[in-house]
Amino acid sequence: MLGPLRFEEADYHYFENILGRQLSEKEIYFLENILDLWLQKRTLLSGYFINQKDLHDGALRFKTDVEIRRVAMDGSWSFENGNIMRSFALNGAYPSHMLFCWTFLPTKTLYKKFWDKEQKKLERCGISIHSCLLTQEIERKRQGEVLVFGIDSSNHTYRTLLTGCDLYILKIPIPGVSLKHETVLRDIFLKYWKMEAIQFASVINKNWFDVIRSLISSIPRINGFKIQLHEKVKAGDAIIGLNPITLTKVKKSFSKSGYSIIRVGKILSEPKLEISFNRQSVIKWPRSIFDLSLIQDNSAMPELDNHLEKIHRKKVKKNYKYNKIIEKMIEVHNHNDQPWVSHFLIDINLMAGQNMTKIENNIGSGIRSVADAVRDLACKGGWPEQVLISAEPSSKYSVKGQYTVLEKFGLIDQTHFHFYFDRYSYAKVIGLSHNDRMEIFKKGQAGDFISLLGSLKGELNGSLYSKIVDFSISGNQRSTDIVLEYDINHVLIQALKVGVARKAQTITNGGLAMSLWLLIQDLDLGLGAKVTISRKLSLAELLFGESFGAALVIISEQDLMEFQRICMARGVPCSTIGRLQESSFLTINNRVNIPLKKR
Repeated sequence: MLGPLRFEEADYHYFENILGRQLSEKEIYFLENILDLWLQKRTLLSGYFINQKDLHDGALRFKTDVEIRRVAMDGSWSFENGNIMRSFALNGAYPSHMLFCWTFLPTKTLYKKFWDKEQKKLERCGISIHSCLLTQEIERKRQGEVLVFGIDSSNHTYRTLLTGCDLYILKIPIPGVSLKHETVLRDIFLKYWKMEAIQFASVINKNWFDVIRSLISSIPRINGFKIQLHEKVKAGDAIIGLNPITLTKVKKSFSKSGYSIIRVGKILSEPKLEISFNRQSVIKWPRSIFDLSLIQDNSAMPELDNHLEKIHRKKVKKNYKYNKIIEKMIEVHNHNDQPWVSHFLIDINLMAGQNMTKIENNIGSGIRSVADAVRDLACKGGWPEQVLISAEPSSKYSVKGQYTVLEKFGLIDQTHFHFYFDRYSYAKVIGLSHNDRMEIFKKGQAGDFISLLGSLKGELNGSLYSKIVDFSISGNQRSTDIVLEYDINHVLIQALKVGVARKAQTITNGGLAMSLWLLIQDLDLGLGAKVTISRKLSLAELLFGESFGAALVIISEQDLMEFQRICMARGVPCSTIGRLQESSFLTINNRVNIPLKKR
């Protein structure tokens, strides 16, 4: 666990330079609690991410929030951290989508109890709900935690605080299972946001430190604030900024609904802060006191992991046939793709690409966690307008790997990190894009071509194949060509958007064999395919090598020339390796026959 963290010597020098004096013990305690999360991020991330406290919601296409829920055996739940519905209600809206990430594998009874309650309640509010597993455990449990993402795909305007705006604490009952208060608050805030009577609103998760952090993140750098911390606050209350001109109307609406507001401060025209703990103790700081978080460790990032474990080779059991191996891979896929777990799919407004990665202490796992989520979205025809990353950052190198891809893909401005220290062993990455495709899915048909983008290099080290046959391999390490991967993503997006490509599938766990099975099985047309591919690889490397970054695409015969033109324009190698046919089998090089079932 990283924090809370103490300040470094350079931080204290910075404080003395801008204040002209040393900080008191009370000031140090106060600053440490306000900047705790930023100090933790400073040990992990580039300074750009730390500077997100100056990134306002208005700069992002989607409003997002995250919370942790504790689910009990009877399907009831309580908040561990955050409150999505109240946070969105204070902006005059509900999330358009909610994604429930289960950090444990629940029993079917528990899942049904929980889901029945949530589905009825949220769908009445017009919210699309989805769920996925954030674990690969096989033992079912009767209680645990669920990580919940809320996403608003509508085009709301989220303002920043204006000079002269008064600050109030809005006293609200503690959030419950019902949405009684959230419904009332949403209607009030929607009305007054439109009138510009409300300029700012943020839910309080724990205490006054949440209030200070929210204000620092929301007011322009040229402004400051004056605030009194006399009033007791609790989780579920809110800090709001009101226009003094329309104060009477807003106050009357809150009072009529049974809520009270208490004035605690105002926004100043100068970049200074005045924080009053009681009537005798006042702290006065310049706004720039928080700029210390830009100080960080800028040590060079290693390009490759320099530690490779020497692994003992084992002989493959002779009775392991390739068809049997693929059957076992399908079993693994079906376990991780539980039929009772819905997926974050395309809908009329939103496209989402996602990836779950077990956190490992290397840059490669971080690179793949982001690259695979971006590829998942590209296979649906979208490029991320926003990226959400939720992780327990036990691996500094993994986070640096994530940062590397974000930088190379030009996604730094659009990314938000959510860290949960010492809680989960998996990272969740979600890429979001508005859906501007005219058709969500285009069906393939017999005679369509299957094309391979990129190249197969036969990487079996750490692959699903090596785990199934209990065959560990040293060397032949999986690698990532970020530039080529970027170009392949844009080929996929362009081909899908103009209708040249019918379906796309990245090369994933299980290699070419599993990726072909997923590509054709997802068509759900009762079709099969015959694939013939020649490479200077062994059959195992060809079938099961996990060449991340390569992709498969289904193209109609009349669109093949146009697709090749799109690939040539980006310098992406492509080759036709097979065709769909009227069959119930996927045949590869006349050596493997994989049965396909219509779902």
